[in-house]
Amino acid sequence: TVDMGGSGIAPTTSCFVRTVAATFGEFGAATAITAVADNGDGTYVLTTAATAAVGDAIVLAPSDAELLTPNGYLYNDIFIPADAETPQASGAVIMSHAEGVLIERTPAAGVAEAMKAAVPNVIQVKG
Repeated sequence: TVDMGGSGIAPTTSCFVRTVAATFGEFGAATAITAVADNGDGTYVLTTAATAAVGDAIVLAPSDAELLTPNGYLYNDIFIPADAETPQASGAVIMSHAEGVLIERTPAAGVAEAMKAAVPNVIQVKG
């Protein structure tokens, strides 16, 4: 069972899943998702050949290609209005920040240690 954390992203059978360790260079092999069951509460039961323990961080990937290492944090939410005739979105990605980001409020919260190694010039503030 995977909790998507209210991201609005639903896994599908066209996705692959990987586990992430302390760095993005230490990830498990990509394994195809063969079935998805929506629990209706933001969690999904995935059927895959991969194994993960409770609390493991996983990454959904569109292919079995190498997992890319992030080079920054999404600094603000991206909003796309549902009724817009010409949808637009804007966001800022930061690669350094002296005051830091509240890591628990970012999509990277589940892979905080790996992000710390990948983007060392952003201070992670906890709490």
